[in-house]
Amino acid sequence: MAARLALRGWGCGHLDCEFGVRWSNGERCAVCEEVVADKFAARQRAQRLEQGPCPERGTRPGSASQS
Repeated sequence: MAARLALRGWGCGHLDCEFGVRWSNGERCAVCEEVVADKFAARQRAQRLEQGPCPERGTRPGSASQS
């Protein structure tokens, strides 16, 4: 019996997952999708903070306080 050897790229903890796709059924891994979404949201927040406040209103981009 041959052993399957793979380098796991995400570290989600599922042995059946490699880079966000499950080997057994080819479906996307829900845990990895959540990690990707969280990282994307964190990058967006960091970019907004780097942009600084709006010169006209003095508020941060994307803030809800628009009158």
